[in-house]
Amino acid sequence: MSRKVLLDTNLLVAALDQDATTSEKQREQAITTLMPLLESDDVALAITPLIRYEVLRGVAWQSQERYDALREALADFEEFDISREIAELAADLFRVDKLQADESGEQRNLEKRKFDVFHLASAKCNDLELASQDTDLAKLDKLYQTYHLLAQEESQIRLLCREFKCFEITDSIKRLAIDIRRKTAMKLPDSIISATAVEHQLTLVTNDEKLAEHHPGVAMSLEELLR
Repeated sequence: MSRKVLLDTNLLVAALDQDATTSEKQREQAITTLMPLLESDDVALAITPLIRYEVLRGVAWQSQERYDALREALADFEEFDISREIAELAADLFRVDKLQADESGEQRNLEKRKFDVFHLASAKCNDLELASQDTDLAKLDKLYQTYHLLAQEESQIRLLCREFKCFEITDSIKRLAIDIRRKTAMKLPDSIISATAVEHQLTLVTNDEKLAEHHPGVAMSLEELLR
């Protein structure tokens, strides 16, 4: 098989469930998308347990015949399990989505997209294409690209931090930090940073002007350091 394709819930419901609340135009579009995939010998089609759940949950309890027909149709597709890797990627995508919404003030249907990011994560982790009628799919791909860049940046920062020496907060640093805080009204984290630099006779490099001003030792900005 040259192509492996994950079928999204909206595509399956529109194409297979004749009793679903799907417009005729959407149904025709879904069938037009799905039929070439079904007929091709070069395409392997797949779903996940979550997609199975979403397709079947919309069937009324008394509609057993319809339920059985959908179950039979889904049985023709390979089913990929939802692994820890997929769950954690989906969680990260949701977190980035929420971060972007909070920062931009944009109204996003995060409740709906919490399932969509699971489908995207399933496709990415299993090297599958995602066949969908969801108009948000392009946005989700962009979301994944943003996440990928953020993850790369974080990885680079972690690698850089491995090159730094890490000092323990000793009792003497604690006492010095308390003394600095008492004399300067610095915030506690800043007092500890300042005390650590003094204790180890280090120049404090910071872009925090207030911290540099009240630090009892030598301080400079990052720009000054790089000159």
